This record gives sequence, structure tokens and C-alpha cells, in this order.
Amino acid sequence: MRPLFQLVWLWLKLLFYVVQGPAFVSSISEFGRQASAGWSALRGLTVLNIVIIRCSKYDGETGFLVRDWRGVMPSNSLATLYGLVRDLEDKYRLGANVRIITRIYDESVQIVRPRRIAWLTKLFGARTLVMLAGVQTNQLPRARDLALAFRQQGLPVAIGGFHVTGVLSQFPQNGDPVNGQAFRELGLQELVDHGVILFAGEAEGRLQRLLEDCLAGTPLPIYNYVFLPPNLLSEPLPRTIPGMNRLFARQHLGTIDACRGCPRQCKFCCIWKIQGRKMRPRGVQPFIDFLRLNWQRGIWEYFFTADNSVWDPFWRERFEAMIALRTEGVKVSFLMQVDTQAHTRPGFLDLAAQAGCTMVFIGIESLNPANLEAVDKDQNRPVDYPSMIKAYRSRGIGIYFAMMIGLPHDTRESVAQDVQTVIELGPDLVSFSIVMPCPGADDHAQMFRAGQWMEPGLNWYDMSSRRVTKHPLMSQEEWLAAYRDAWQTFYSPANLIRILKRTAPERYWEMFNKIVWMLYALTVTRRHPLFSGFIRLRDRGSRRRTWPQLNRFQFWRYNLRAHLSQSQRTIRLVLDLVEIWLQTRPRSEREQRLMARLAIRSRGRENLIGLKLALRTTRSDIALHWHALRQQLRQGKVWALLRWKTIQALAAEFVVTLSFLRTLLVAWQARRRP
Repeated sequence: MRPLFQLVWLWLKLLFYVVQGPAFVSSISEFGRQASAGWSALRGLTVLNIVIIRCSKYDGETGFLVRDWRGVMPSNSLATLYGLVRDLEDKYRLGANVRIITRIYDESVQIVRPRRIAWLTKLFGARTLVMLAGVQTNQLPRARDLALAFRQQGLPVAIGGFHVTGVLSQFPQNGDPVNGQAFRELGLQELVDHGVILFAGEAEGRLQRLLEDCLAGTPLPIYNYVFLPPNLLSEPLPRTIPGMNRLFARQHLGTIDACRGCPRQCKFCCIWKIQGRKMRPRGVQPFIDFLRLNWQRGIWEYFFTADNSVWDPFWRERFEAMIALRTEGVKVSFLMQVDTQAHTRPGFLDLAAQAGCTMVFIGIESLNPANLEAVDKDQNRPVDYPSMIKAYRSRGIGIYFAMMIGLPHDTRESVAQDVQTVIELGPDLVSFSIVMPCPGADDHAQMFRAGQWMEPGLNWYDMSSRRVTKHPLMSQEEWLAAYRDAWQTFYSPANLIRILKRTAPERYWEMFNKIVWMLYALTVTRRHPLFSGFIRLRDRGSRRRTWPQLNRFQFWRYNLRAHLSQSQRTIRLVLDLVEIWLQTRPRSEREQRLMARLAIRSRGRENLIGLKLALRTTRSDIALHWHALRQQLRQGKVWALLRWKTIQALAAEFVVTLSFLRTLLVAWQARRRP
């Protein structure tokens, strides 16, 4: 009866934690997991706890873990592993006497406490495996700290993802001294020395062996499946993690990889090395069943994470099935990644638009042919971009470009010219990144074997914080200045107004929301939009060990200052958005009639102050007044605050801003399932 007493004691302790309010046990689901584990132990079953964690990264500027109140995009790696574990459980692949209890954490939006997790998983004589999933190079320092913390608690830990797979794909442990040096310097040898399991390759078809070895107590130090990519046709698809989507701003957003691999061989990319050049698709019918099930769960917008959807062998059948699905009332929309030649594939764009494609993500990398040749991206031909953009725009599909700053022939001046050329081409969005040699890519392996300098701190390998190599033509300051200038130029108010004015009225708020997010990430959180979130949160206990630990007073003082600074940047952003909105917002017929009357200076009721405020097309006059007021206050003219012009400006600012926020809120609430 001991498990029964343990269960009662556990519930009392968990209740205490819930009353205390820690995020880790804020959900009643933990009670259900422990009840299931206790009941299984009473029946004599083996309880296997599987803890799957998506690691975050440390902020290189402050040392605090990067975590947000709400994230932007859920992790496809977590959903994939969750689907594989559930499939093993549903089909009793580990035996009928094994009960699997799964816990999943996304550290970008949740706090992970290794000691508390270890305490929860050690009850009832259960066995445990902690899996740190999808670990990228910049996440490895945090993954290392988590892995060692779990090892100190006596739990087995496995790490997989692009970093482990990339290192072992380029530096196999075959006795070569250079490969051994890479294994040490890239952080993997220390993990193996502490008993951490390395898992290289894709988990489909291989996860069962890892779990069986852990149940037997005989796991291998390295599971290497780098050059053995699985056939995805018969493998289970990712599953939506219960309760996870509520931690993200867009709870209707999901991810899925319709296929894996890429036939291109770009030097800077590790996809074709890690996932292979042969495209491996998922089955069409399981894919459609996945979309239909998620529709019932309230998920209808997707990011297809396949690196190049145009090379999906089943793209035609998949799109046609999605079109047929729309006739059932299941109308999903999606963003997909394609190359610059996708629009030339006969029928591809037409079917994609009919299937629900709203935007494509295209890596143009550079407009300089010498740069494209240097990275083996000859399929990119800038001369074809105007026709490419026209092809997408004619079908109502948005264009999201990606450019790399710091390719071999870049200079600060050439980058600025390229950005101006891109603005003239007219994509809807552009994402810029700093060139980074990624473990698993050819350029990284060549540089490492040649002994060229690369930043030893892996935490900086996020393509946005700083340069990690030396550039032949630019200093570090010039490189970072070119990167910052690229963002500021493209996302200047003038260009954003230009983008919104050419946007179709029915897509105005969709485009405006995307611009809000890009500006929020760039100006408020000051992080790359693809890796940012809403409202940065800091945890005193999750600071990197190489940084000084703050006491409670120091931490809360620092945290308060950081939040106040972020609030000030948010206010400035709102005022900038008001100006953009005023100059671009669609006008109703009534507003157009009233504006015509005001233009001829009619003396009717339309000349009331409130009406003029509602019809204004800019707040530049308000901004000029605030600037002049600040100058007067610096001169000691405090009475300027009481002038009638100041009161008018304050009223105008209040009415216009309130109108903007109300309109934006209505637009957000109206964005429901199609």
C-alpha cells in the first residue's frame, strides 16, 4: 500500500505548491499524471516518465535566460517527439506492462526546475528519461547546464537536434585528431564525459530503441543515425500538445513538416547534410487527417517547416487534397518555404493559392551574383525577381524574403544598395541575418579544418547578436552597422506606409499585424523577429553561471528598470504605428464624404473638433508640438504646459491613439477561422 500513501502525500504537497503559485505546477494536469503513475504502480506496471524539453538560450548581453510571457510559434520538434511517444504508448511498443507518463516543456515560455521535475518523476519507483529536443548551436550552453543539473539528480538525459547531428555529420568520431578536437570544442565531449546521451539524426523509427535501452539501464553514449534518414510515409505525424498553444499569442497557429530534405547544396546550409538531398514526404492522407483533427481543436493557421516545399514529391496531391478539404468547411491557411524557382513549376502557385497559401518564405540571401556564386546558390537569379514577385502577387500570396548580411563580397555600402534595390522590388516582409557558419554546413567544416577563427562562445551563434567569424572586407563594427541599417531602412515608416498602401484592402489588417510584430520585436524586445516573443520575463535562478548572481533586491531593481525601459519603447512604438495607420488605413464611404466636405471648408457640423480628429491623416503636427514643448521645458518655460495648443495636442493625441487601439483590437478579435 506504500504507493497509495505516496500518492496522498504527493497530492497534499502539490496542493501546497499550487497555492504558492509556481508556474511549474499551475495546472491540475500534474495531479492526473501522478494519479495515473500511482495507479499503475499499484497494478505492478513499470512507470516510465518521459520529460521532453525545448531549451531556450542565454541572453548574451545580460546572461539571463530568454523567456517570454507569450511565444510566437510552437516548437515542431516538441510536437514531433510527442507524436512519436504517444504512438509508442498507443501501440504498446514497449510492452503491455509499461506505462508512459509524458511531460513536455517549452523553456521559451515556461520555467524548468530540474530539482522539482526530478522529485516528481522519482515517485512510485518510476524510471525516467529527460530528452532535450531540437537543440541548436546557440542553445547548447543552456542545454548543457540543464543536462548536468538533471544528471546531478540522477536522471538519464539525452540531447538531440541540429547541433549534435551537425557536428557528427561533419566530424565523425573515427579517430581523426581534427574530428576529436571539433567534438571537444563544440561542447559534445564534456556531455559524454558526464554521462549525457547524444542522439544524432531523426527520431522516427529509432526512439523505441533508445527507450528500451533506458528501461534496461544500458543506454549507449551515442546514437548516430546521421546518414540513415527514415522513410516518413509510415511514421506518425506530430501531435498537438495539450495546453501548449495557450502559451502562445496566436493560439490557432500550428506547425508541421510535410517533407524533409533539400536537393540544393548551399555552403552555408546544414539541411541537405543533416536531412539529406532526397526529399522524403509524409503521406497525403495522414497529413489531411492531421489538418482535419487540428481544425476541430481550433488550429487553422500553419507554418510548413519543410525547407523547400516545391520539391515535395506529393505537392500536387497534397494541395489538391487540401482544396477538397476546404469544400468540407476546413479552410486552413499556411506559410511555406520555397526557393526562387518555385513560381516556374507549372501549376504549383495556382494550387498553393487555392489550398490556402497566404505567404511564402524565400531565401534570396543576396543580390550580388559574386556572393551567390561563393555560397553555391546559383539557382538564385536576381534578374528574375520582378517576374517572381508579380507571379505571387497576382495570386494573392505575400512574399517574405530572407537576406544574409556579411557574405564574402559584402561591404556596408553594397549592403545598403542591396536593401534599396529590395525595397524597389516590393516584397511584403524581409528578414535579415548575420552570416554564421553552422555546424553541419560545409563552410563551417572548411573553416574549422583550415584553423580559421570562429567565436568560441556558442551562445552567440544565433545569426543576430554579433559576428562569429572575420569578414574579408568589413570590420566587426561595419558588419554590425550594415546589419542594423538594413533593418532600419526596410522597416522605416516611409517604406511601411508604401507597403500598406499597395496592400489589397481585404488583406490590410493581416499585413498590418505582421508589421506590428516585426516592429515590436525590433524596437521593444530588440531581438530577431523569428526568435522573439511578447513581454520578456526574467528569472533570478536561471542566470548563466558565468555571470554574477544577483540577490533579490538587486534582481528586482534590475528587472523593474528593464520593464520600465521596455514600456517606454512600447509607447514610442504605439505612436509610430498610429502615424502609419493614419496614412494608410482604409477609409469608409462616410469618411470619404466627410473629408471631401472638409476639403471645401464647409461650415456644417463636420467642422467639429472631434470630427477633425477622427478624419486626420497624420500626427506629424502633434509630434512637432511635443518637440517644441520639450525645448521650452528645457528653457524653464513651465507655463507652456498650460497653453491652449498643448491642451489641443493632448486631446488630439488621446483621441487618435484611443481610436487606433480600438480599431486594432476589433481587427484582432475579428480574425477568426475562415
